Amino acid sequence: MKKKLTSAMKEKRDKRRAEFKATIKKVAALTVEQRQELVGKIGVIPTVTGSALSPFNSCLVMYQNPDVSMVGGFRQWKSAGRSVTKGQHGLGIWIPTVNQKEENPEVNETRFFMGTVFDISQTEEIKDAKNNA
Repeated sequence: MKKKLTSAMKEKRDKRRAEFKATIKKVAALTVEQRQELVGKIGVIPTVTGSALSPFNSCLVMYQNPDVSMVGGFRQWKSAGRSVTKGQHGLGIWIPTVNQKEENPEVNETRFFMGTVFDISQTEEIKDAKNNA
């Protein structure tokens, strides 16, 4: 059963979406060189899986949280033995996906959708119930 959103929840959602769109416009206005320079100043932002964010996503994350150090999705943090702290709001990034065209399966089309990641500072270690007993 899908959760019904209250008007307050819809307002919060719309506000976060508007803020994300404004951040995207800021980053998109930067040249490729400016993005690389910005990322070069603080280094690449690693993910919990060991890869690095793209320069565009790194800039997006830095604009949303200047103190970011390592990011991961909700499930990625769970797999790494950490849990997202209750009440934390994630950071928006663009995640690429490749779709094959039905009329021509040899042609791939890259699309992007918004994903949410959390900084390590927004997580806590999962306590092992067996060790605490």
